[in-house]
Amino acid sequence: MGIEPTNTSLIWILCGLAAFFTSRIALLSLLIFASAFQANSVFGLVYNEVNFPIIPYYWVGILIFVRLLLDLLAGRLSRVPPGLGLATLSFVLLGFYALISIIVLPFIFGGLPVYDPRGGIDEQYMNPSTLKFSLSMIGQTVLLWLNILILFWSAVYPKKHTETGKLLKWLQWSIAFTVGIALWQFVARYLDVPFPYELFHNVKGWSLGYDQTVEDIQRVSGSFTEPSNLATFLLGFTVFLLALGVSRKTFKGLHVLFMLSLTTLLLTTSTTAYIGLTLVGILIITFHFIVPLIIKGKIDRKKVISIIIGMGLTSAMIIMLATVFWEPVFKIIQVLIVEKGDSGSFVHRLASDFHAIKLFFQTAMLGVGIGGNRSSSFLTWLLSNVGIFGSLLFMIGTWYTAQTAIKSACKEGAHRSDRCSLAVAMMWGLVGTLMAKFIAQPDLNFPSLWIWLILLAFMSSVDKPSERKAL
Repeated sequence: MGIEPTNTSLIWILCGLAAFFTSRIALLSLLIFASAFQANSVFGLVYNEVNFPIIPYYWVGILIFVRLLLDLLAGRLSRVPPGLGLATLSFVLLGFYALISIIVLPFIFGGLPVYDPRGGIDEQYMNPSTLKFSLSMIGQTVLLWLNILILFWSAVYPKKHTETGKLLKWLQWSIAFTVGIALWQFVARYLDVPFPYELFHNVKGWSLGYDQTVEDIQRVSGSFTEPSNLATFLLGFTVFLLALGVSRKTFKGLHVLFMLSLTTLLLTTSTTAYIGLTLVGILIITFHFIVPLIIKGKIDRKKVISIIIGMGLTSAMIIMLATVFWEPVFKIIQVLIVEKGDSGSFVHRLASDFHAIKLFFQTAMLGVGIGGNRSSSFLTWLLSNVGIFGSLLFMIGTWYTAQTAIKSACKEGAHRSDRCSLAVAMMWGLVGTLMAKFIAQPDLNFPSLWIWLILLAFMSSVDKPSERKAL
C-alpha cells in the first residue's frame, strides 16, 4: 500500500495540524469547513492500483479520533448527556452490524446480482455485477465508525457555551466558500475563462461530473464531485438559514447569504434540490406558522415580517433571473418537468431502487453488507445494504440525537434563546439533507449528513442556554 499526495496535501495537512494543536473547537470548526470540499483529496491510499482518497473531512476526522484517544487517556471527557445515550448506543450497534455484515453476508448471499458501488447506475442497468466481498466494504465500515466516534467525541468533550457562536460563524463560512466557488465556476463558464478544476477536483478513484449540462446550460458542481451532491449539501444549509431566520427575531445579516445559497441551489438544476426545498419549506411554514396559529390562535408578527421579506426577495430574484435569462430558464423547466421524467437516466435510477428492494427481500431483510450495493435513494440503499436492523438503528440514532439537542437547548422555557433557535435550525438542516438523500443521494458516509448529527450532539451537551451575545 502506498500514499499518493495531491496538490492540496500540504494546505490541508498544515490546517489540520494547526487546528489540532490550537483547541478542540478549532478542530470541530475545521471539520465543518472541510465538509464543503467533497471533490478534494488530501492524499490517496493506493492498493493494487486502486486509489482510496482521503478527503479533507475525513483527514480532520482522523485528527479528531487521535484527540479522542488522548482525551480518553487523560480522563478529560465528560459523561454522555442525558437522553443521548440511546442515540449513541444505536449508532454503535449500527457500526457493529456493519462490521458483521461485511464479514458474513457477502459469503452467504454471494453471487446475487448487485449494482457495484464503484460503477455507474446507467452503465449497470440490465448488466449488474455480482455480490462479493471487496475493499470498498472495509472502507465504508471504517468511515462509518469514524463518523460515530466523531459524534461521540463532540457530545462528551468539555465545552463552553460561547463555543456555539464560533460554530455558527464556521457554518456561515462553509456556506460562503461553497457558494463562492460554485458561482466562480458559473461566471468562468459564462465568460469563457479558465476555472482551476485541478485545485478543487483533484480526487482520484471517484467519478467526477463537473462538466454536466442540461440542454445548453452548464450545471454547477462547485467543490463537489457532481451537481447533485452540491445540491444535497446546499439544500441542508439553505434550509438551515431559512429556519434560523424564522426562529430568531431577525436574520442579522444572513439575508444575503441565504439568497446566494438559494441562487446557487437553483443553478445546480437538480430535481432533487427543487423537490426537497419545496417539501421542507412547506414543513417549516407549517410547524412555525400554521400549527401555532391553530393551537394558540396567534403567530409571531416578527416571524411573519421576516418570512415575508425572505419570500419577497426570493420572488424578486426568480423574476429577475427569468426575465434576463428567460430562454435558458425555460429550457431548464422543460427538461426538469417533461424530459427528465421520460429520460433513460430516470428509468435507470428507478430500476436501481426497485432492484435494491428486491435484494432486501432476497436477503431475508438482512441486506448484502454495507457497501455491497448501489441504488439511487438513501432509503433503498439502507434497506439493501444494512437491512431492516441497520436501517432502524440509524433512524433511532438520528431521531434521539435531534430530540436530545432540542430538549437540551430549549429547556427551562428558553424557547426564544439563540441557542434554542440554532438547535432548531440545525434540526431542519438535517431534515433538508435527509430529504435530498431519500430522493436521490444514497451515500451513508456523505459528510454533510454527519455534520448535522455531530452538531446536534454538540448542542445537547452545552452547559447553559444563554448565548445571545455569542451568536
